[in-house]
Amino acid sequence: MENKELLRLIEKLKAKRIDAGELSRLKQLLSETDAAKELLSDMQQVFRELELQQEELPVFPRQEQVKARLLHELQTVKPSSEKRRRLWPAVAVVAAALIMAGVLLLYKKREAASPGITWQTVETKHGERKKVTLSDGSSILLNGNSILQYPLEDLENMRVVKLQGEGFFEIAKDTTRPFYVAASDFVTRVVGTSFNIDSRIEKTVEVNTGKVNVFALDGVQFQSRLEHIRTNQQGFQQQIDQISFNKAILEKGQKARLTGNTWTVFSFNTKNWHDNELVYLNEPLRQVAEKAYRFYGDSIYVSPGLSNARITITFRNKDAEQVVKTLSEITNGKLIKDKKSNVWKILNE
Repeated sequence: MENKELLRLIEKLKAKRIDAGELSRLKQLLSETDAAKELLSDMQQVFRELELQQEELPVFPRQEQVKARLLHELQTVKPSSEKRRRLWPAVAVVAAALIMAGVLLLYKKREAASPGITWQTVETKHGERKKVTLSDGSSILLNGNSILQYPLEDLENMRVVKLQGEGFFEIAKDTTRPFYVAASDFVTRVVGTSFNIDSRIEKTVEVNTGKVNVFALDGVQFQSRLEHIRTNQQGFQQQIDQISFNKAILEKGQKARLTGNTWTVFSFNTKNWHDNELVYLNEPLRQVAEKAYRFYGDSIYVSPGLSNARITITFRNKDAEQVVKTLSEITNGKLIKDKKSNVWKILNE
């Protein structure tokens, strides 16, 4: 859905991690009437859910007046009015910023009021990797441009982390305390196994050992259930099963990709970036470049005419320059290095 893409890009803009292509896409989305309306509609729903979950929360100043004014502006826009159409990008930007600020404020107040979980955050830049070892002996290797959050104190009947980006997990076996990984669009549950999750670019889960359960589930819903029922393992698992849109069970050598709310499961080579191998199977060049940027930290621009060229290749122990040179050769592109912006460019010949 476009609203999820909007929120993701706004978050990257706020964190100053947005690249030129993403910024252009954000401007395009914010100029589209339907996308902006959908964003505001969904943010209204988030407001309602958060307020219901924590009724004691004080409402931030003029919250209702701001929402009412923005919605009035949306409802009164007439397609025949050229002036109003020109104002739409500005209205959408202001609306998104105000609503996002409100949601973040409610989250902060709710977390402050919660007697429960305090999260520790680990973050990586493009081209950077970090290993995190948890108190139960489980370890997570974070790829570049990723964020991991885990509780500072152990939960009684479950283990849980939150992931934005990509990480390789090696989970210590504990059948009494299942391990959950919450991403923005899906949740992974295991008791002890190794697997890779890419929650941003591909929305995939790859299983190296053991068995993994994956659920198509919004991260906001997962968080709300976790806060209210984290001491009841059985009840929590039942709720996750009931509110998820779709579920898949994966075993060693299987990979699942989430499209919308549907999982597609297929086999894969169990080696990947965590083995210093980059494996691409019939992927568009723009996606390959985005993954290479995450892993190496070298920004790569691809001409629109080459962005959909399909790539199937494996790079083993290669540096960034070797990778971009090979990508340009197999797509018949021209490779240049913009020294001023420090960006590799794969251009049409």
